[in-house]
Amino acid sequence: MAIRRRPAPERLHPAERALSEHLRAQASQDAALGKLALLRAAAHLADARRFPLPAKGSAEFRFHEQLRKVERSRLERMARNAARKLSDRRWMATTFGELAKLDLQTDAPVERLAAKLRLDARKRLPSRRRPAKGDFKAPDPAEVNIRAAQLPVLPLVPALTAHSPGAILEAVADPRDSLLLDPVARQSFVSAMGAISAKVNSIKGAAVVLGDPDTGIRTLGDGWYARQYEKGAIYHKRPDLTLALYNETLGYDSVPQKYRALNSHEGPLGFPLTEVIDVPFERGRMALFDHGLILHRFPWTLPATYIASWSIVGYWMSVGGAAGSMGFPIEDQHVRPTLAGEPGIWVQFNNGRIYDHPDTGTHLLEWGLTVTWGLHADALGFPTSDARAFGQGAWRRQTFEGGAIHFRRDTFEQRPIWGRLWETWWAHREEPGFGGLPGAQEPLPGGHGWKVHTPNWVLMWDGADAVAIVHYETYDKWASLVVGSGEDPGFPIANEVLHRAAGCAALLCPNAVIVRHEGLTTRWLSPAAFDKWVAWQGREGLLGWPTEDFKRSVFASALSGQKEPYQAATFEDAVIYDRGGMGAFLLLGPWLAAHSLHQHGLPLTDLQELPEVLGAAARFQRVVIFQAAEGGAAARVIAKGLFDRWKALGPVASGLGWPIADDWPVWRDGAQAGLELRCQHGTLYQADGQAGYALLGAFDDAYRRLGKADSFLGFPTAAPFTRDDGDTTIVTCEQGTLVTGAYLTDAVAMTPEVYGVWHSLGYGNGTLGRPTHDPLGDPRYATNYGQPFQGGMVAVNDGAASAHYLNSEVLLRLERLDVWRQTSGESGRDDITLSTVAIWANGHSTSHSTDLGHHGGGTGQAFDRVLFRMPMHAGTHWPRSYAALLSPVERDDGGVDGVAAMLLDVAEEAVERAAKEAASAAIQAYLGAVPPLAWIADYLAGELIEEIVGEVFEWFADLFDDPDDIFDPRLIHFGIFRFDRISGGGPSDPLSTRGDAFGVTFEQHGAHWSFTLRWEVDLKS
Repeated sequence: MAIRRRPAPERLHPAERALSEHLRAQASQDAALGKLALLRAAAHLADARRFPLPAKGSAEFRFHEQLRKVERSRLERMARNAARKLSDRRWMATTFGELAKLDLQTDAPVERLAAKLRLDARKRLPSRRRPAKGDFKAPDPAEVNIRAAQLPVLPLVPALTAHSPGAILEAVADPRDSLLLDPVARQSFVSAMGAISAKVNSIKGAAVVLGDPDTGIRTLGDGWYARQYEKGAIYHKRPDLTLALYNETLGYDSVPQKYRALNSHEGPLGFPLTEVIDVPFERGRMALFDHGLILHRFPWTLPATYIASWSIVGYWMSVGGAAGSMGFPIEDQHVRPTLAGEPGIWVQFNNGRIYDHPDTGTHLLEWGLTVTWGLHADALGFPTSDARAFGQGAWRRQTFEGGAIHFRRDTFEQRPIWGRLWETWWAHREEPGFGGLPGAQEPLPGGHGWKVHTPNWVLMWDGADAVAIVHYETYDKWASLVVGSGEDPGFPIANEVLHRAAGCAALLCPNAVIVRHEGLTTRWLSPAAFDKWVAWQGREGLLGWPTEDFKRSVFASALSGQKEPYQAATFEDAVIYDRGGMGAFLLLGPWLAAHSLHQHGLPLTDLQELPEVLGAAARFQRVVIFQAAEGGAAARVIAKGLFDRWKALGPVASGLGWPIADDWPVWRDGAQAGLELRCQHGTLYQADGQAGYALLGAFDDAYRRLGKADSFLGFPTAAPFTRDDGDTTIVTCEQGTLVTGAYLTDAVAMTPEVYGVWHSLGYGNGTLGRPTHDPLGDPRYATNYGQPFQGGMVAVNDGAASAHYLNSEVLLRLERLDVWRQTSGESGRDDITLSTVAIWANGHSTSHSTDLGHHGGGTGQAFDRVLFRMPMHAGTHWPRSYAALLSPVERDDGGVDGVAAMLLDVAEEAVERAAKEAASAAIQAYLGAVPPLAWIADYLAGELIEEIVGEVFEWFADLFDDPDDIFDPRLIHFGIFRFDRISGGGPSDPLSTRGDAFGVTFEQHGAHWSFTLRWEVDLKS
């Protein structure tokens, strides 16, 4: 192979141009150092770092700086490899030919070294024979002082790519302008026939290696002629270039066969530039063509491969060709579209790939990156740079059309990044928190796109156009919602920002807002809840920081029976409920303390100021929670209808004042029939489905005393009104009336029947006066009852009412005496006297003794004898109950009459004293109480009287020698609202009220006496 000196620039071959371009625009540090070692026969390249350094800022200085970072052992290894390769004569020719091609300014020592090496090679090595081991030794380092020579080094220039600002790749010139390598001597011929025939004759064994001709000589145009043979072809270009392509490896695939399979000169390679020649440094054969080359490597069983890109060939040769780090191409070139959709070329080598396109440049993809790149090839596209050192560590970066891969060769860690994430990171790489190395691009949970981690931030990309930059704590919360809780916040609407109104960082998403502040737990809210929170000044406002994440739940409405979803954000003393399309509603402080989700449902409105009632309220599905503006007032839970009624009446206008308790159910016949609202000065009562009415002061007390709606009154049906006299206020209820009582400060209930009589007699100014007490008895269950007034009583008999005045009396009548057994020791009959002490209210009492005659055992006698009479009235109040002490005496010797009289006097005195001191006080204390309690008081008073009187009788009996004459007393009771019936005529006809007959039995001293008695009331009109 003839070697040319450096040609003039106008005759520079495109292959040489591509090679020179790649050497000068070297992006691979290893390739640059290897080429330098090869050119210098670098036995002492390890000392390169000791060279006098050029001026700072120059290309030479930058290259030396790179050398200083390379390990000494690595430099020595490359030097040994270079020295070994120089031992081959063919490599020497190529090597020193490259000195001329690269336009390096060599000095005399280097020229002398080159001449000496060529001379030694010619003397020691026969032609076309590889040197035997030991035939050639590298020159003595002392002979060539590289340090003294100060050989100019190859400048390290960053690779020019379509993605480098302002960089434009130099277009490759027409490959047929000139040839750098002349594998054959040029000889002019008159005709193509003569040239081709001469070439055939020059080939040894042409009949074997070429075979028979397939065609005649064809004229191809542009000065080219060709003749195809069975196993090859001969091309001639006028005037003096003739090239033979034939198979030297018989029986195997070959370069000519590959060329023919590619449609020869009409295929992608074009016309040949060389014949089949040896591959430098390796065992193989190749041929160069207008647009590329074909290689066939040993073992010959391997297929031949082609490369139709001088850019790829030039790059491959710049890194050592087949003997370099890439090795041989192992496949034909591949065509793959770039991200722009234009076809690009790539070739697979033993240790990597080389990609080429005019817009992206020609670049190496290392073997270790091919798998990672292949997984994301559609996103990364073609390389736009070689791998370069990144930062000060072992990391390297290779850029692509759509992204980059950061990797380490020592740990095999690889981090791809592409698309909008790559663009965003690159744009922000100088900002705080973005420096350093981005992590590997990974898919977002929930299929939302992709993400990349930086030291403090996470870049999120939806796979289309949207990119969000979020803090890593915020991202962790976002991911936990998608993966852990099943929430779908959606892809962020924008970057995480410092939200000044909220006082924290906020990430807005379609379905959530994530809030973050240093020192606080990162939380999430719904957008509506976030807006509500911000409206209350966010973190620095009344609500403070959320104590829990937003929660979703379902509320089962008791009103509609439907399940309604809701969300709630919890704060230290507040909750924001998000009801979707209805909005977000805030509860805080006392409103929150009074709220129960289970009982009250979800809020329907936000907290509202109500100036007309001087307070604030929050409305719910069932209730309103209201708090008055008065300091310290608690929030009250009030049914919506009841609250609206109270609000309409007005706390001042109605006289009720403000609520002092939650609403409370009102019961009737064991079931809830309405509600009540206790206020400062009264109560608002409301029947189900009806309007509510207020009762104030004594009217409310009387209504509650009777049992409210569970009494005969029912619910109020009208507001209170005052009669013209100014002293009587009337409240109408469903089945009764409340009126002003006798003392003008109390209230008394009336049935419609009693109210009708009282109304007909002139209300409180009539003969009856004002009522002194509620009806005696429960008009709901009794058809006969009465009600006392200041001047008498109104009695109701089977629905008919009549008035009676204060001359009525209560009587105790004896109807029969039965002596079943007389006293022991008596031979005759018993002489019986019945002593009676009558007791009524206020401690009043009277005594009476009745002689009942002589009676033997087994006899009986009817009587119609009144034992005593008591007036029904005591002052202005009608007594409710009466009592009597009964004690029979058996007279022995006729002197017993005096004993009975003494007994009655002592008993009456004791009863009066006890009643006035104890019993009367107890009875009077319960006059205004609920009737059942009054009866309990009466009963206890009666037991007290019986106990005291019994002690008196025992004491008195002890004074006599024969105590058998006196029987222990018995206490009997009578209540005027125990009447079973009232009989009689109209008001002018006295009415006689008779109770059921009852018996009182005495068994003592051997006797068994039974008295039949009856209470009666004489009601006089």
